[in-house]
Amino acid sequence: MLLIEDDPDVGMLLVDVFESSGVPTMLRAEPRQLTDEVQPRVVVTDLFCPLWYDRQRASSYIATLRERFPDVPIVVVTGFSEAADDALTLGANAVIEKPFDIDALSQLVLSLYHGAAPIPERDLREM
Repeated sequence: MLLIEDDPDVGMLLVDVFESSGVPTMLRAEPRQLTDEVQPRVVVTDLFCPLWYDRQRASSYIATLRERFPDVPIVVVTGFSEAADDALTLGANAVIEKPFDIDALSQLVLSLYHGAAPIPERDLREM
């Protein structure tokens, strides 16, 4: 699983949660750190990284992830409701808004990692 999270504390917490559930997790602080050998089963990304978010970049970012990983579910975690609304429109499969239930996120990732059918585009902010 690929986790893109710019906050190192949140990133390490999520890595611990996912890996304790049996999901090997690769943490990257920003999308520019992706290499060609990265082939995840699931992508979880923080859409609003303060250094690079704007609507145009978000569109390009999700489009790039979708092009690169066409069959991989993309789950967006964000603290900004406008980014949450944009994410689904831009191609994310699910959005979970911060603060979120860590168990619900972990359960979603575990299900997707183990081959559950890609979830339909929908808003999971109520998780």
